[in-house]
Amino acid sequence: MRAAEPQAFGFHLIGCSMGSHGWCLLVLVLSGCLPIPHMHRTGPGLNGQLSDENGPLSNVRVRRVADFTAEEVRTNVACAKAGDEMRTDARGRFTFESVSRFEPVIPLYGDPVWHTLLCFDTGRAEMAAWKAGPQIGSTPTELSLSCSVAKDGTVRCSPDHRQ
Repeated sequence: MRAAEPQAFGFHLIGCSMGSHGWCLLVLVLSGCLPIPHMHRTGPGLNGQLSDENGPLSNVRVRRVADFTAEEVRTNVACAKAGDEMRTDARGRFTFESVSRFEPVIPLYGDPVWHTLLCFDTGRAEMAAWKAGPQIGSTPTELSLSCSVAKDGTVRCSPDHRQ
């Protein structure tokens, strides 16, 4: 009795045996993946400073949220979701390390999409102050932000190209 030949997308892979790794590689490449394990950056490192008209603000809670929808941001519930959290230092500075996850394959199709949300709790309210994304392409290694609190308590952040 002859063993069945392997198939890929309905085609018989003539000359390949199940013990061969070549057909597995061919199937992965044809499916749009390369079997190369790697760490994929899903969130950029963030450095920033928070201040108001009187100068830097210390001990303000800052949260980075990576899992949110546009509707959650619009209805102001995204900041209540889980995320990395820290407090500003005496000079109003905050730092988040970049976030990566293990990926067993490299996709050969499409571009990666990433987004990040920064929320601040100034004591009056917790609010989203900066949102990046959804961005198409590789996640940046690091971003620098300059954030300020207005008299009405709202926080606004913008990229800081001086840092």
